[in-house]
Amino acid sequence: MSFPSIPIHAVIVCRCSRIYQVVKRLPQLVKCLDTPGQSATLINVVVDPLKELLSDMLKFQEMIESTIDMDLVDRGEFLVKPDFDDDLQEMRNSMNSIEDQIKKLLSRVASDLNLEAGKTLKLESNNQLGYFFRVTLKEEKVLRDNKNYQTLDTNKSGVRFRNSALADLNSDYQHHKEQYSEQQKAIVAEIIGIAAGYVSTLHHLNDVLARLDVLTSFAEVAATAPKPYVRPTVKSDGLRVMRLKGVRHACLEVQDGVSFIANDAEFREGQC
Repeated sequence: MSFPSIPIHAVIVCRCSRIYQVVKRLPQLVKCLDTPGQSATLINVVVDPLKELLSDMLKFQEMIESTIDMDLVDRGEFLVKPDFDDDLQEMRNSMNSIEDQIKKLLSRVASDLNLEAGKTLKLESNNQLGYFFRVTLKEEKVLRDNKNYQTLDTNKSGVRFRNSALADLNSDYQHHKEQYSEQQKAIVAEIIGIAAGYVSTLHHLNDVLARLDVLTSFAEVAATAPKPYVRPTVKSDGLRVMRLKGVRHACLEVQDGVSFIANDAEFREGQC
């Protein structure tokens, strides 16, 4: 089975949408971290940088909201809003009309197969196949020897299939979608140009979130350890020495029924 390639401009719109979703969640993250009595180090290293980055990304967020159809993003489709161009609006209207016809097919097919629409019979779509019906493996017997339906594939989630009516409507929808993608190229080019100005900010955001990810992992390990972790004692005598007494690997620590010997280790500056 061959799958349609995804145009590069659609991929770029997808990436911008994903970045937008990250930025949109930053206020909630900052609110969670910026609590009374919070560690001054965490405030300086994570919270304050996130606040600054959130402010820097505000215009990017506004641009995405004004240009990309976020309702379609939830369905895995990445298109700009149709109100930028009369031709786009006309294509979008045609796509909406086809979608309405596709949705009406669901109840007809459910009646024909004696299944319940939305439950035992589902109408779904993805970027590779477009629109299709799906039944669970338990219900697949209704399709056996039924020449009115063509099976697309079978996997653990069920059987995906179409009838001729859905195949025709899906073909029309994909055709209009391809035309829409072609028509939106100029607008996508403008989005790319603006988004490129945020590369440095995004690199910084990536670094801060990566640091928070590591710190969160450390905190999770320490909080759920079967035996308490010990905070190091830092001495100000000028010696650059790290002594570890009776240490055990964190992964070994959480394994049941595993016996191991704790080890001492010492690291000195200038010595291997």
